[in-house]
Amino acid sequence: MESVVHTFQQALRGLTRQPRLVGGVLVLLTLGIGSTTAIFNLVSAALLAELPYPNPDRIVRIATFDRSKDLESRVSYPDFEDWRAGATSFDAMGAAGDARLTVTGGSGTESLIGQYVSDDYLQVLGGVPGSGRLFDKQETDIRSGVRAVVILSHGYWQRGFGSDPRVLGKTLQTTVGAFEIVGIMNPGFVGHLERADFWIPASASKPIYPGWVESRTRRWHQVVARLKPGVSVDAARSERALVAERTSAALPVSHANLGVRVGPLDETFRAQVGPGLLLLLGSALFLLAIACANVAHLMLVRVQGRRAEIALRSALGSSRRRVIGLLLAECLILSLGGGALGLLLATFMSEAILGLGAIDLPRYVRPELDATVFGAALFLTLLTCVAFGLVPALTASRIDLRSALMSGAGRGQSGRTSTLTRVLVIGQVAVSLTLLIGASLLFSSLTRLQRFDPGFNATDLIAFEINPGGAKYRQPEAQREFVRALDDRLKRLSGVQASIVAPHLPPRLFWPLDVRVEDRSDLDPTTRVEMHSVSSDFFGFLGVPLRAGRLFTIDDHPTAPRAAVISESTGRRLWPGQNPLGKRLRAADSRNEADWLNVVGVVGDVKYDGIRSPRGPDLDIYFPLEQFPSTYMTIAVRTDLDTGVAAAMIRRELLALDPALPVLAVSTIAERFARERSATLLQANLLGLFASVAFVLAAAGLYSAISYSVSRRTREMSIRSALGARPGQLIRMVLGEGALLTALGLALGLTAALLLSFGLQGLLFGVSALDPVAFGASAALLGLAAVVACLVPARSASRINPGAALGAE
Repeated sequence: MESVVHTFQQALRGLTRQPRLVGGVLVLLTLGIGSTTAIFNLVSAALLAELPYPNPDRIVRIATFDRSKDLESRVSYPDFEDWRAGATSFDAMGAAGDARLTVTGGSGTESLIGQYVSDDYLQVLGGVPGSGRLFDKQETDIRSGVRAVVILSHGYWQRGFGSDPRVLGKTLQTTVGAFEIVGIMNPGFVGHLERADFWIPASASKPIYPGWVESRTRRWHQVVARLKPGVSVDAARSERALVAERTSAALPVSHANLGVRVGPLDETFRAQVGPGLLLLLGSALFLLAIACANVAHLMLVRVQGRRAEIALRSALGSSRRRVIGLLLAECLILSLGGGALGLLLATFMSEAILGLGAIDLPRYVRPELDATVFGAALFLTLLTCVAFGLVPALTASRIDLRSALMSGAGRGQSGRTSTLTRVLVIGQVAVSLTLLIGASLLFSSLTRLQRFDPGFNATDLIAFEINPGGAKYRQPEAQREFVRALDDRLKRLSGVQASIVAPHLPPRLFWPLDVRVEDRSDLDPTTRVEMHSVSSDFFGFLGVPLRAGRLFTIDDHPTAPRAAVISESTGRRLWPGQNPLGKRLRAADSRNEADWLNVVGVVGDVKYDGIRSPRGPDLDIYFPLEQFPSTYMTIAVRTDLDTGVAAAMIRRELLALDPALPVLAVSTIAERFARERSATLLQANLLGLFASVAFVLAAAGLYSAISYSVSRRTREMSIRSALGARPGQLIRMVLGEGALLTALGLALGLTAALLLSFGLQGLLFGVSALDPVAFGASAALLGLAAVVACLVPARSASRINPGAALGAE
């Protein structure tokens, strides 16, 4: 033990005599270890940590999917009830639909976000009330009448009721009536949502969303289930597949192509964020590898400079083992210092990445520097110690005693050291090129994302979401009157153009609708489209071009034949090679002759469900808002006024119409698309940062290696010069050595980048993973940097004074 302490003391004293070397090594290790630990922290939280529910490995999500298109969707409530009745693989199965309530009274109105749920939903996810109780089966039974009870989240109980312990039994006053408060959930529980204020039983959703829980085609419910002990996910899949076949046979119109999917609760999220996180982790590891290569080269140079000292230690009786121990002790001290600083950097870096939105993590993912992350940081620290310390230590232990003492400190360079230096340089160039190509591909993708054409004019566009629900607006005519009055008020606003659409503006997924097309028996029995109720000026307001037919007019009133405008993609899909004008379609579950929709116009495609739609071209059908009123709508406002000023003006008009009507959300359309681009932007920036640092380190490593080689070959250069070698020949000789190392590194890097490109494909938009411009430009940039890095030592070699150099020998 005494010997170990003495060795570390000696190592520490030796390092303090070279503060510049120590500072450079610590900077390199801090960057490498810190960035890798920060990204691993996110990977651990998002991909490795368990969900915050009891026995999360037994919780699965169940969804429907269209077998003909392989498109997944949520579940209708009647389907859920059928599934639950015949389930044998699950202890419990629950369903939830998203809901909003507008609270009245007190200091004003407030819009709350929550869910209506079946009786088992909260239990499946481990929801436990801090006080009160959960719902019973009778309250959630949609056939037993409306049960107006509510469970509050802990957060809303604190915010809305000041943590009043006597709140149980009181009522929550809303625009759809009063709800008796029967429970308050424990802190932190919000179910599937990022934020939840309340839960109501499924029966209580009927006056809020009439027909939703009775309809087979409104597939808007999330379904979760808890597997019985010993039952595998595969067994549950097999059971659900049989259920899907029976349902398709029993309901050939609405369920002909519908299957059922069963999978771990978080598989969708992990599939979405996994590739981006693993890409960043791989990039950080590459950066760490380059940092270790640079440090290893510095340590090799240091060992060569200490050849005489090490030889003297050996001559005085130090064993090879002791010499290796001393050098490894120095490396361990440097690694621990870099690891400690890297962990500090990782703390700030993880928060910065989350704060900037580089990775869209759900509510339950909370990255923390826990034991797993600390263990990973320690492992990286020890790994770096071995990576950059072992080879220099072994090299030093093999120094020839006689030649080292005769040649003096630092003279000569062993063949082994020279070879190791070249290998390190080749590796740095290869890794740097791989990162540069990856960053170039992501930046090219980002450029195309920023040029993305959504199919409408999004300039200076603001969206205000409102929900004129409750008994006051229950009748369609009341909804129409509200829209007319609001439209009239908005048109009188100075400096503002406005239009109304239900329920959302892009980039949002709209309401799905299964339709049956007249005289198209060759089509699927049901075809899923997206439905939009819009005001008559909607298309002109947004600049959506008319391709054929006409737009909506005042003649499309409630008693007129039902009209529809379709997108170009819808026309090509439903009536390929035909003129769609005059064609008819209606909801798949409708049997009423008056429900046929007549296609009166065709407009350009609009990218409603965002930039990265998995569905391909949207299938959109527009209805006149007069014929299809809605209790949830968006006001689209185009103005060059400040967003806050415009919001105040809109709110003033809404309050004049209905003081109890809150604005649910305000956002610019540009902000919505920017949020979709944010993950790619931050991933590109992070990878670009890693690539830039790697590029600088690779160039510095090449410069350092060539400079060191020239300094060790001074005698050779002097002799060549004395024998008549011209300066140009010496420059070409040095550049040739650098060019060979660079070429080998570029070849290796291009091979690695080709392999990386397959993993990048899912993260790119509008650019091939094998884009020749990205590959060529990155290789050319690194090659140019290599020439510059080699040119300085090459010029130094050409200016050697043979007489002075040989005289010094």
